[in-house]
Amino acid sequence: ARFKLKKNSKYILTTRTPQLPLLTKMAIKLCLDNEIHRMTKTPETFQDILDLVKTVFGSQVSNGFALSYIDADGDKIALTSDEDFQCMMETELNDSKKSLKVYVQKTNSSAEAQEEKKVEEPINIPKKDEQEKKAPVVDIK
Repeated sequence: ARFKLKKNSKYILTTRTPQLPLLTKMAIKLCLDNEIHRMTKTPETFQDILDLVKTVFGSQVSNGFALSYIDADGDKIALTSDEDFQCMMETELNDSKKSLKVYVQKTNSSAEAQEEKKVEEPINIPKKDEQEKKAPVVDIK
């Protein structure tokens, strides 16, 4: 909420869409493997950062990706929702660091993941009859 001064010297309350407060000039960097891109504009929502990753890395992340960052305690934090994004923005960008790295990890699409899980050759288990026929007969006298 914000107050504005009108000509008759009364304050009125105006509202606007909630946005992130103007934060320090901290840079956000997107990191995929050895490739790092500095964002020129701070994303305002989780969807904004998803769109930026798709735009910046294109076909490299076409099969899916996951996002994470390292917090002030050195823990790797998953970035999976608007709530995670807001928490990152409120805690990490207010920190005294010069930049925040958001790590992009490639993931496989569900079809590819299923393909990788398949066993290439089926295991043949002989039937009970076949096992008995193949067993050597030993005469003990």
